[in-house]
Amino acid sequence: MESSSHKHNCDVFHNPKSYGIWRKDLPKKDGFSHELISPDSLFFSDCTDLDTLDAYPFVGVNTLHLAMKMNVELNPDSDWFGSYVESENSYLWFTYKEISSLAENMSYGIMANNLCPVTKIEGEKF
Repeated sequence: MESSSHKHNCDVFHNPKSYGIWRKDLPKKDGFSHELISPDSLFFSDCTDLDTLDAYPFVGVNTLHLAMKMNVELNPDSDWFGSYVESENSYLWFTYKEISSLAENMSYGIMANNLCPVTKIEGEKF
């Protein structure tokens, strides 16, 4: 998804049926096959190279904290974090908004009990 405040650095598409491709721009090493890489890495080739893979798909989103904030903004009610509930033979999912709220509330308890010093991330105190 794209919004006016979150522009893609490059076009990113995912093929859910392909889990890997052989990297053929480098020769194989003796006794080994070609390197197996994600097919998604080809869509980042205009942003990085296959040796470093330093690619940020959204302008200005270069940390986990900023990525989470962006996803809460763009996809608040989308399933994100889940676990399998064996007794129900299904998954229990939490949305981006629910996980963000849980993390924020947990941080209040940590701070109230002096379990962690105050720190700054992206200009915000935590």
